Amino acid sequence: MRVHSLVLVGVLAVGGCGDDLTVMNPDGGGNDLAVGDLAGTVDISIPLDFRAIVTASMFNKDLAQAICMQLVTCGRLDAANMAACVEAHTPNLSIDLDSEAMKGRIQFNEAQCLAAIAGSRCDGEDIGEVFISKCRDLVDIPKEPSDGTSACLASAECINGYCAHGSADAGLAPEGCPGICQPFKVLNATCAIDAECDAVNAYCDSGTKKCTMRPGANGDCTMVGCQPNLYCNGGKCTAPTPTGTTAGAPCNTLQNFSTDTPACGPTFFCKMVLAPTISGTCAAKIAMGSPCTPADTPFGGDNQCVDGSVCAQIGTQTMHTCQAYGSLNADCDPAAGSCKDALYCDSTTKKCLALLADGASCNPAANHCIANSQHGNTNCIGATPVCVPEKLPGDACNPATESPACGSNYCDPNKSTCGLLCN
Repeated sequence: MRVHSLVLVGVLAVGGCGDDLTVMNPDGGGNDLAVGDLAGTVDISIPLDFRAIVTASMFNKDLAQAICMQLVTCGRLDAANMAACVEAHTPNLSIDLDSEAMKGRIQFNEAQCLAAIAGSRCDGEDIGEVFISKCRDLVDIPKEPSDGTSACLASAECINGYCAHGSADAGLAPEGCPGICQPFKVLNATCAIDAECDAVNAYCDSGTKKCTMRPGANGDCTMVGCQPNLYCNGGKCTAPTPTGTTAGAPCNTLQNFSTDTPACGPTFFCKMVLAPTISGTCAAKIAMGSPCTPADTPFGGDNQCVDGSVCAQIGTQTMHTCQAYGSLNADCDPAAGSCKDALYCDSTTKKCLALLADGASCNPAANHCIANSQHGNTNCIGATPVCVPEKLPGDACNPATESPACGSNYCDPNKSTCGLLCN
């Protein structure tokens, strides 16, 4: 199993938090047949020897569609804003994995991931369960043998290996630059980057420059991630507690992100305590209109309010209560993110406003353009700033102004196209 940062660069939860998780694995599960059109709108299980081609950009679009449909179901998106939601949640490719899929160097197996999102919890507490077990472990199927001769652009294409991007740069060129699939290095072998060491289970120690096993239970994780199925709590690798199904059961919502074990059952939330260590207990979700306490869920990986509502203090209210997410022009709480998806809470008017469409005037200091709004980039650029759509590898761009619009964040000055700095 491999973990990379290439394809599923999307939200970790259907609730729309901005964390990134990438999905890569050599094994695969069931397989996809796109029915109806090339976008793969319907997936059915099919034998291993018969597959339709699903490109990386198709998968990213299908992923965004699944997320937005679930947001509608959960009362967090108005159906009229579906198109804006899909644009906001569709990450652009930083490298040209579409052409690699067409060459047969990698396959994308999306059915289980999309189905898991459709059936996921509205509170986002099953983030890890959905995106680790059903997405990261199943989506990407590398097809290139790691034999020292097979061409690649990314390690996701290499079976039990990594993409070495050339000797001139000691293998440190970014993913997306031409390379050759090489087998993983063994423990204690000399290394330059984590990918050489099978990054799920090992890492390249910055001091020794050796492939080193990731820390296990109770190991120090202040500087490096833990072994699979453990999460970092207070600087120590920790096994997840069983999912709490009764009030008062012990829990830790940090495990939601890093393991496939939800902290609490569907009718509960993990009420957190930060000192002396991060811990918590499962408590019944709070009814709409009842008082709530933001400090009880400080990490955003859980929702203490019943589905369709958020803990917020709006307008002249004197306390936080659980209340419905705001539609267009509704009063809102900027600190709570109380607006529905495809909207933002304006810090001046305290009103829910629509994300800005491509071509709209914008403020570069804010990230209110629809394009890439869920993925950390600001696509508000130019001498007179306007929102610009995201660009794919090879798309034309202006090197002086449009690097932020490229998925790679680099507009090649020699070609005036989105690309990578490989040399």
